[in-house]
Amino acid sequence: MNFKSEYMQIKEDYEAKKQVDSKTAARERGFAFEKLIHKILDKAEILLSSSYTTADTSQQIDGAVCIYSKIFLIEAKWERSETLAASKLFSFLGKINSKLDGTLGMFISYNELSDNFISS
Repeated sequence: MNFKSEYMQIKEDYEAKKQVDSKTAARERGFAFEKLIHKILDKAEILLSSSYTTADTSQQIDGAVCIYSKIFLIEAKWERSETLAASKLFSFLGKINSKLDGTLGMFISYNELSDNFISS
Protein backbone atom coordinates (compact mmCIF):
# COMPACT_ATOMS: atom_id res chain seq x y z
CA MET A 1 0.00 0.00 0.00
CA ASN A 2 1.45 3.41 -0.92
CA PHE A 3 1.42 6.48 1.31
CA LYS A 4 -1.45 8.18 -0.50
CA SER A 5 -3.77 5.19 -0.23
CA GLU A 6 -2.75 4.65 3.39
CA TYR A 7 -3.38 8.31 4.15
CA MET A 8 -6.78 8.13 2.47
CA GLN A 9 -7.67 5.03 4.52
CA ILE A 10 -6.66 6.78 7.75
CA LYS A 11 -8.66 9.85 6.74
CA GLU A 12 -11.74 7.71 6.02
CA ASP A 13 -11.35 6.03 9.42
CA TYR A 14 -10.94 9.47 11.01
CA GLU A 15 -14.10 10.80 9.37
CA ALA A 16 -16.03 7.81 10.71
CA LYS A 17 -14.51 8.11 14.19
CA LYS A 18 -15.04 11.84 14.52
CA GLN A 19 -18.79 11.21 14.32
CA VAL A 20 -18.44 9.26 17.58
CA ASP A 21 -17.60 11.70 20.34
CA SER A 22 -15.58 9.40 22.55
CA LYS A 23 -12.10 9.44 24.00
CA THR A 24 -11.47 5.95 22.60
CA ALA A 25 -12.15 7.05 19.00
CA ALA A 26 -9.97 10.14 19.42
CA ARG A 27 -7.13 8.07 20.84
CA GLU A 28 -7.33 5.54 17.99
CA ARG A 29 -7.37 8.38 15.45
CA GLY A 30 -4.28 9.92 17.06
CA PHE A 31 -2.37 6.63 17.05
CA ALA A 32 -3.22 6.10 13.37
CA PHE A 33 -1.89 9.59 12.59
CA GLU A 34 1.32 8.85 14.52
CA LYS A 35 1.82 5.62 12.56
CA LEU A 36 1.48 7.47 9.27
CA ILE A 37 4.03 10.08 10.37
CA HIS A 38 6.41 7.33 11.50
CA LYS A 39 6.19 5.63 8.11
CA ILE A 40 6.93 8.87 6.27
CA LEU A 41 9.89 9.70 8.52
CA ASP A 42 11.20 6.15 8.33
CA LYS A 43 11.01 6.29 4.54
CA ALA A 44 13.07 9.52 4.71
CA GLU A 45 15.57 7.60 6.89
CA ILE A 46 15.46 10.14 9.73
CA LEU A 47 13.27 8.29 12.26
CA LEU A 48 15.21 7.43 15.42
CA SER A 49 12.35 6.18 17.51
CA SER A 50 8.63 5.59 17.22
CA SER A 51 6.31 6.49 20.11
CA TYR A 52 7.58 5.68 23.56
CA THR A 53 6.99 6.43 27.21
CA THR A 54 9.82 7.65 29.40
CA ALA A 55 11.29 5.23 31.95
CA ASP A 56 9.45 6.94 34.80
CA THR A 57 6.21 6.80 32.70
CA SER A 58 5.65 10.53 33.20
CA GLN A 59 5.91 11.46 29.51
CA GLN A 60 4.65 9.97 26.27
CA ILE A 61 6.77 10.99 23.26
CA ASP A 62 5.27 10.55 19.78
CA GLY A 63 8.65 9.90 18.18
CA ALA A 64 12.13 11.28 17.60
CA VAL A 65 14.08 12.14 14.46
CA CYS A 66 17.65 13.12 13.68
CA ILE A 67 18.21 15.86 11.10
CA TYR A 68 21.75 17.14 10.49
CA SER A 69 22.88 15.63 13.82
CA LYS A 70 20.13 17.45 15.74
CA ILE A 71 17.58 15.46 17.75
CA PHE A 72 13.93 16.51 17.42
CA LEU A 73 11.16 15.13 19.61
CA ILE A 74 7.86 14.81 17.79
CA GLU A 75 4.41 15.78 19.03
CA ALA A 76 1.65 14.76 16.61
CA LYS A 77 -1.91 16.00 17.02
CA TRP A 78 -4.99 15.16 15.02
CA GLU A 79 -7.52 17.34 16.76
CA ARG A 80 -10.04 19.91 15.72
CA SER A 81 -8.48 23.38 15.52
CA GLU A 82 -10.84 24.70 18.18
CA THR A 83 -9.73 22.08 20.73
CA LEU A 84 -6.00 22.44 20.07
CA ALA A 85 -5.15 24.79 22.93
CA ALA A 86 -1.83 26.56 23.44
CA SER A 87 -1.49 24.61 26.70
CA LYS A 88 -0.72 21.52 24.58
CA LEU A 89 2.16 23.37 22.97
CA PHE A 90 3.46 24.49 26.36
CA SER A 91 3.20 20.92 27.64
CA PHE A 92 5.31 19.79 24.69
CA LEU A 93 7.85 22.54 25.38
CA GLY A 94 8.09 21.17 28.93
CA LYS A 95 8.96 17.73 27.52
CA ILE A 96 11.67 19.23 25.32
CA ASN A 97 13.14 21.32 28.13
CA SER A 98 13.40 18.24 30.37
CA LYS A 99 15.71 16.50 27.88
CA LEU A 100 19.38 17.00 27.08
CA ASP A 101 20.46 20.53 26.24
CA GLY A 102 20.08 21.12 22.53
CA THR A 103 17.05 18.85 22.08
CA LEU A 104 14.54 20.44 19.71
CA GLY A 105 10.89 19.77 18.98
CA MET A 106 8.65 19.28 15.98
CA PHE A 107 4.92 19.87 16.51
CA ILE A 108 2.85 18.28 13.73
CA SER A 109 -0.85 19.02 13.45
CA TYR A 110 -3.28 17.46 10.99
CA ASN A 111 -5.59 20.47 11.18
CA GLU A 112 -4.73 24.11 10.70
CA LEU A 113 -3.39 25.84 13.80
CA SER A 114 -5.35 28.83 15.06
CA ASP A 115 -3.80 32.29 15.14
CA ASN A 116 -3.99 32.19 18.95
CA PHE A 117 -2.06 28.91 19.02
CA ILE A 118 0.64 30.24 16.69
CA SER A 119 1.06 33.53 18.53
CA SER A 120 1.58 31.73 21.85
